[in-house]
This record gives sequence, C-alpha cells and structure tokens, in this order.
Amino acid sequence: MNPLAFWSSRRKRWSVVVGVAVLSLAAGACAFLGISRPSDVEAYFGMATECHPVWKQFALRRFIAGDSAADFLQRFPPTHREEFGRYGLYSYDRSPTDTGIQLTALSVTARDGKFLSAQAGSCTWQFTFFHSDDPELSRQYAAREQAKHERRERLRQEKMKP
Repeated sequence: MNPLAFWSSRRKRWSVVVGVAVLSLAAGACAFLGISRPSDVEAYFGMATECHPVWKQFALRRFIAGDSAADFLQRFPPTHREEFGRYGLYSYDRSPTDTGIQLTALSVTARDGKFLSAQAGSCTWQFTFFHSDDPELSRQYAAREQAKHERRERLRQEKMKP
C-alpha cells in the first residue's frame, strides 16, 4: 500500500487537520484549567453543579497565588470568615442544607492580605487551584484553636461553680 495514497483525498486531509486542531484545543484547555488526570474532570463537573459560583474566578485564573485578597473579598463576600494574626480563612458555600451540614465548599486562605491557596471539594472529589505551603499557618491555627478551647473550658467551669 502506498502511504501517500491516504493524503490524496481532500476529505481525509481535512479530517486529519480538524482532528489535530480539536485535540490541540482540548490539550490547551486542560493545561489552562489545570486538568491533569480524569479525577480533575470529575471535580470540574462537581464544581459546575454543586459549588458556589465563585469557583469560576479561580478556574479562569482571575485570581492566583499572591494576588490581593481584599479586592476579591469585597467583590465576593465569603459565607464564613475566620481571621487570626496574619491569616484569613474564607469559605464559600452554595447554600446550606436543611441539616446545616455543607457537603461541598470552596475555601481560600490568605496571609497578609495575599492569597496562599484556593481549593474546592466535596465528599467525592477535590480540586486545588493553587497552594503555597506555610508551616506557620498550621502552628498559629492550632494555637488559636487551643486558646478557644481553653476559653470555653474556663467558661464552662465558671458556670458550674455555685
């Protein structure tokens, strides 16, 4: 069989060109959106159907690590906000369930007013838009939680006194 005979048909040439173009566009879209494995595709479907719409801001790279969180938080007020020291933890819930338990959420972490991480997740999928390690965050958060626990325990003890 002559290998050049395949290319003699105009329809076959155009089919190959269109196929290569479609695959190139798909690969480019996956690279832009950070899709690197099948579970990422599942996460995008999950975000589209279950998440607060703010996830699109991170998926389309309108906000990335190191950007100012102040503008973002002003435009998109979080459902929950927890600020301590140099850090802020913000979460976005689509709508609360009847039980008050959230099954899907998007969380954003900032340090000194700059984004450290943004991630979305559910019980069946999770996706990280960006993440910068900061060991100090864990330490300060643990110290904050310990102080809250001690304060609650102290209040409980005071209520028990006659």
